[in-house]
Amino acid sequence: MQRAFLPRHSLEKLNPSYLHPPSLRLFSTQPPPKPGSSPPNPSFGGASFKDLGANRTVKIVVYSFLGVVATLESIAWTKFLWAKFGPAPKGGGEGEA
Repeated sequence: MQRAFLPRHSLEKLNPSYLHPPSLRLFSTQPPPKPGSSPPNPSFGGASFKDLGANRTVKIVVYSFLGVVATLESIAWTKFLWAKFGPAPKGGGEGEA
């Protein structure tokens, strides 16, 4: 069985420092954190229609759509829960003559 050829001088140049990056970032857009301070909270800011560039008409369409979808969902859940937990239907059963 033949081993792969790798010259000895190239083995000496291997440096595993890339496996352990330095704790200090060399290029960053943020100032370094102060010692003893907690890391910043990476939360997103609030989104509004104004930030998204929506006008009055878009707001009306979005709210109307959400209202219709919410109504349909409420009706669906009401029918489901009524069928599952509501009173049993009277008459028209199989056992009656």
